[in-house]
Amino acid sequence: MSLDEALIPGRRAEYVAALQRAHAKWLTANPDAKRDPAAYSKMWPFQESDNFALTRDGIVVKYDAYSIAPYSHGEPELSIPYADLRGIFKPELLPKS
Repeated sequence: MSLDEALIPGRRAEYVAALQRAHAKWLTANPDAKRDPAAYSKMWPFQESDNFALTRDGIVVKYDAYSIAPYSHGEPELSIPYADLRGIFKPELLPKS
């Protein structure tokens, strides 16, 4: 399933905003980013990704090595809980609350 198939039409900007929040949270746990946040953000800026997987608790958005972090971080994954995707992802893809 593509991201466009999962999104409610017209909600891509809201998805990107949720992904940016997940990225910001991920950075707070990243020791390299904590050492020099400005330099890290300049070298490894946020990027959108359409590569996602549905999980039990939300979606995991996957990135290739070197996309948002150095190779030493492997292939980064950002998590977005289903609660943050209500009104963004099609309701049939979300668990019943």
